[in-house]
Amino acid sequence: LISAREQVVLAEKRHNEQSRLAEKYRYQASQLEQENKTLSQRQRLLDEELIKAEAQIELIKDVLIREKAF
Repeated sequence: LISAREQVVLAEKRHNEQSRLAEKYRYQASQLEQENKTLSQRQRLLDEELIKAEAQIELIKDVLIREKAF
């Protein structure tokens, strides 16, 4: 049998471990949120560049079609 004092010590150890894990997971969540924000910004920039590239391709196609017409 475990004495009341030993039960308290074990409960404190479990509490401390749970607190440590909670802090670890909060930190990881914060890091992931920051990474997600960074990746979202990068994706937005890539999307903008893709739109520009597609517009340039259309312009080049138009120029080539006009040259063939002459």
